[in-house]
Amino acid sequence: MTITKQIYSEIDDSLDNYPVMIKIEHHGLVKRIPTSVTCREEHWDNQKCLVSDKDTLHRIKNETIESQFRRVAGKIQDYLDNYLADNLETICDGFGKPNSTLPAIITKSNNPRLTLYNLIESKIDSISTLNTRRGYKSLLNYCKTIYGNVPYADSLDRNFFSEFDARLKKDYQSRQPTRHLMLARMRAVLNYARENGTLPLSVTFKLPKVPLRPRDRNLSETSIRNIFLLYKKLLSSDPELRHSYTFSLGLFVLDIAFQGLAPVDFASLKVNQIKISNLYPPESIKRVTHNLPIHSFDIHNQYRPIEVILIRTSRQKTGQQVTIVASYKPLRHIIDYLMKDKDNNDFLIPCFKADKTYTPEQRQDRLANYFYKISCQINNAMKHAGIDHDEMGEHRRVTFYYARHAFCNLIDGLDVPRYLIQHMIGHRTTVLETNYLRKITPWEQAQLSNAILSPLLD
Repeated sequence: MTITKQIYSEIDDSLDNYPVMIKIEHHGLVKRIPTSVTCREEHWDNQKCLVSDKDTLHRIKNETIESQFRRVAGKIQDYLDNYLADNLETICDGFGKPNSTLPAIITKSNNPRLTLYNLIESKIDSISTLNTRRGYKSLLNYCKTIYGNVPYADSLDRNFFSEFDARLKKDYQSRQPTRHLMLARMRAVLNYARENGTLPLSVTFKLPKVPLRPRDRNLSETSIRNIFLLYKKLLSSDPELRHSYTFSLGLFVLDIAFQGLAPVDFASLKVNQIKISNLYPPESIKRVTHNLPIHSFDIHNQYRPIEVILIRTSRQKTGQQVTIVASYKPLRHIIDYLMKDKDNNDFLIPCFKADKTYTPEQRQDRLANYFYKISCQINNAMKHAGIDHDEMGEHRRVTFYYARHAFCNLIDGLDVPRYLIQHMIGHRTTVLETNYLRKITPWEQAQLSNAILSPLLD
């Protein structure tokens, strides 16, 4: 419903002064309620919806119009809030008639009547992120499935949303996070509709909030070590990575070593970004208090050169630049296998093809399907080896998002300052961390990589 003010000049072309009316548009109908004010057509400001200063009585006239407009709008709001009325005649019936000889006028609206689906589609069009768009499309498809008749946007009320929530409880009773997301998306659709004027700002719809319990993706140090040892065991009998279990676990270990890159960033790495070289300790390096504590290595090993994999990339989610330094020796089998017979422009991970162009939807589908299949192989290997439960006996099914948590937990166990971990994994940093606190050096990263990958070494 929209309420505004306008001058009504369609009644008689011969008049010098025309009545100012309150225009109410609702359910495809327009009702115009006359005020006690008249105005010359050339004295009416259409953009500001008021009498311009060309009229000598413009101040008095505007105050009168505004007073009557507020009274009408208040009565309408009272009906919407307390009686859930959706009939224009019912809402407008009983208004105290202003001093005017004109009756209220009802005509057909030229604007199409919006539906709930239009509101959701409008929200989808405002979103640029592919995954977020998909989430709202799932809401749209769900609404189209459960409603036989199209719910109109101007008839949405508390009863509708109470029924919507009751249906969600029934359909997603065992999936509370899904119900939480559906309600959150519907709330966002309504807020967006209010912001762009599709729904009245003052009309409130109370949607319940369902607590979201995010999935626990943390792996204990024991669980990570078991995964490393399983990969090492499979490598001893399958050094060419011919078996899917060996290859899948190798990719998971590689992602942990690559500082827990998100799947989209991991799959986007190209061969020309991978540099294998030796890192030598700075000549001035000394074992002083500000050095990172490396518990897994003695003081003699920390001065030897380390063969590393160097990568400079950025996170698609935040755009933050990330420098990856990973120890090469524990990863040589999987790295050599991935880089074999590939050109510089080829992708390191066989998820995308360099010579093929994908739409955003195709790219997302391929990414999701590829890592889902790899994750299935990882979990099958863990189940076969009997390490698919944590220390409390709870079954744990891992995905590639666990690699990021695994890397952070391993590094945190080495007493590395939190802001350095934040810097390594590409989280947004504050001004203090960006400009004043020292950054981690490649040499220190190499030492850390050697420390966390030590279970893979002979």
